[in-house]
Amino acid sequence: MLGGEIIPRSILMASFEGTSYLLCALGDGSLFYFQLDPETGHLSEKKKVTLGTQPTILKTFRSMSTSNVFACSDRPTVIYSSNHKLVFSNVNLKEVNHMCPLNSDGYPDSLALANDTTLMIGTIDEIQKLHIRTIPLRETPRRIAYQEATQTFGIISCRLDNWERNLPGMEALLPPASLTALNTSQATSKLPGLGSTAGGAGGTSAGANSSGDQALGEEQEIFSLLILRQSTFEGVPDSVMDVTQELSPSFNAV
Repeated sequence: MLGGEIIPRSILMASFEGTSYLLCALGDGSLFYFQLDPETGHLSEKKKVTLGTQPTILKTFRSMSTSNVFACSDRPTVIYSSNHKLVFSNVNLKEVNHMCPLNSDGYPDSLALANDTTLMIGTIDEIQKLHIRTIPLRETPRRIAYQEATQTFGIISCRLDNWERNLPGMEALLPPASLTALNTSQATSKLPGLGSTAGGAGGTSAGANSSGDQALGEEQEIFSLLILRQSTFEGVPDSVMDVTQELSPSFNAV
């Protein structure tokens, strides 16, 4: 039913708001979940979400008298139900390998969390509370779109580069996300009036003029397409943009 070659690492049956689910975490950080009929064992409503990039272990706990699931991985996540729909809320920790509930006089309604080097004891705040996370791009976003099939965001951004004497090519005034990402891809632009492209955070960039026509010290707008994962907001490697299509540098048509 799952398909593929990735081995399941953790399977858990849980009930949220009167609905039973079967959750299956794989070794690549993805999670499949199904609605479960507890009487017949029939599975339906198969769905998939990516929680991280490493094997995930599922553990149950109770918070504020409700049942929840803690996904231990390189991107720890709390799974709960809201309006009969599963919600996945990231925890502000880098990595959690093991979790167990802890309820004592000194630590009521708490969790004990451990990774390779640290043991932490803490509590989960109100899960339904909205958490705002800032993703530093250091360049101006112009358009954003979400693709549910790949669970990725596509962001068209703009930055200003300038030409410096005695430096090869263009040097960014500040290191933007499209130049500092670990995973980059490159392509050669064939757009009329656009120079060579530079790799970005899982994307590509295009300049407004060719390098031979740019005066020293003159600022130039560089447009980039960034592809970011929903769960980690990291760049997707080997992303490809069709740079042969005719797009205006302002991307007004996007």
